[in-house]
Amino acid sequence: MVTKSCYTTLLDPYRAGIEIGEQLEELQPEVIFLFASIHYKGSVELTEAIYEVLNNEKLIIIGNTGDGIYETNNIENIGVSALGINSNGTIIWNIALKTGIEQYPYKTAKECLFELQKMELEPPKFYFVASDFRTDGSQLINGISDFTDVPVIGGLAADDYSLKGSFVYVNKQVCSDTIAILSAQGDFNIDISVSQKMHEVGKMGQITKVEGTNIIGIDNMPAMDFVEREIGKPIGTVDEGIVAFKLSESPEANEYHIHSLFLPENQFNKSVHLYGSVKKGIYTKVCLAQTQTIIDDVKKISQHIHQLPFEPKASIIVSCAGRKRVLQSKIIEEMRAITSVNHELKSIVGFPSFGEFGPLKQNESYSKNYFHNMTFIILTIGD
Repeated sequence: MVTKSCYTTLLDPYRAGIEIGEQLEELQPEVIFLFASIHYKGSVELTEAIYEVLNNEKLIIIGNTGDGIYETNNIENIGVSALGINSNGTIIWNIALKTGIEQYPYKTAKECLFELQKMELEPPKFYFVASDFRTDGSQLINGISDFTDVPVIGGLAADDYSLKGSFVYVNKQVCSDTIAILSAQGDFNIDISVSQKMHEVGKMGQITKVEGTNIIGIDNMPAMDFVEREIGKPIGTVDEGIVAFKLSESPEANEYHIHSLFLPENQFNKSVHLYGSVKKGIYTKVCLAQTQTIIDDVKKISQHIHQLPFEPKASIIVSCAGRKRVLQSKIIEEMRAITSVNHELKSIVGFPSFGEFGPLKQNESYSKNYFHNMTFIILTIGD
């Protein structure tokens, strides 16, 4: 397996695509994971230019827009990053897409998976998912996980936090209201690690009323009153991306996932908005994102990657855009935490997302796939 990552900050979509293509031309990739900031405005010239340079109609491209881009030693607010992989036929890649993810997240994700499974000769090692952020991320991942045990990594596309729209890249197409799923079958190794450690405050409560992606009540009191009671102060827009919920099936459960909180537009509305729905009856605890805590947690993942029993060749990072807001200028520390230990890992790409997909480690296996916020998820691929 041969891999290469690259990036460009050229703003013209055609010229950016040409530059990406030229940097990957010698590799002759079978697949390209492509991530771009929102500034290319959905232009198909970006993907068409890559195909023009590489002259390979069998090439698969999958990716999406993000709140900036990651590339091995760079984190940029504006630009395009790309990871090319040439497995010399060791990996079989297939891709499917479906529109309608905003209105019918579960159904659309399920149908996309079923279409992909028709192409598969055996269960893949992983699925990579890219989706428009205007959807219910929890229902989306359930539409996949209810029909497969295969680990899923990916995320919701993003923009520059204006929340106006996003794009998904599928081969030459640039799509909205779409989910794309890539499968990877073959003889190779993967590792998926999730950083989600945050500072927990207050006591645990039980969610008593929900409506879609809004939590209305916790412990039979308005959700926002519960949050502010546990924090000890009112929260405002400045706290978005910093305050989150730790969610678990029971108070004693070791397995949990994190969802960021978003304030309702109406200040008198005491509900809490999430990007993914949660079930009534599950338990929650308020958490706060703290700079050093989340950086130290990524450092632990870096040590884990360094000790993998296979040779890492490439990594894909999906990191919550909320972490970027918390870390600000220290956002580069997430990437440095990985590269400073894993010197041989020279092909890394990724994007800040509006929601992440991934399983949790369970000894030698993985849990079911979850929809997360405020996490740093890294997929590592190797021989």
